Amino acid sequence: MDQEPQQPPKPPAPPVANANIAPGVNQPMPADLITVCATCGSAVPKYYTFCPNCGKSLNAKPLSTSTFTMIWMYGVSVFLPPLGLWPGIKYFKSEDPKAQRIGMIAILLTIASTLITVWLSYALVQNYVNQLNGILQGTGITPQQATGGLF
Repeated sequence: MDQEPQQPPKPPAPPVANANIAPGVNQPMPADLITVCATCGSAVPKYYTFCPNCGKSLNAKPLSTSTFTMIWMYGVSVFLPPLGLWPGIKYFKSEDPKAQRIGMIAILLTIASTLITVWLSYALVQNYVNQLNGILQGTGITPQQATGGLF
């Protein structure tokens, strides 16, 4: 009878990360070649730039907290009020405490600048209406006739 030759035992396989593997990643991979996506928790090869599961960048650069960046953000927050919210929120959501502080200051400056802009706009319109009423007072024309019913 034919006997099959005995094969030597196979060497143990390298350790595999026990996180869920992102779609499109061939498994198994050695644990030292895998990183975990901070957003979705999928295991992704270290050489990937973006997570194939959620699309987030795996090599995100830290936000700049230089003096120039602070001046730029605070300037946008004060002089272009609504636009200061975008970088303010981006920095506030960061994990770096210094970036969070910069973001909070930018948000507060944006809110204060927006309130001041609205108040000044209201005061300007009221001043215009009062001047118009003063000019039209002796002419017999009502403000509604002069402005076409806007006021």
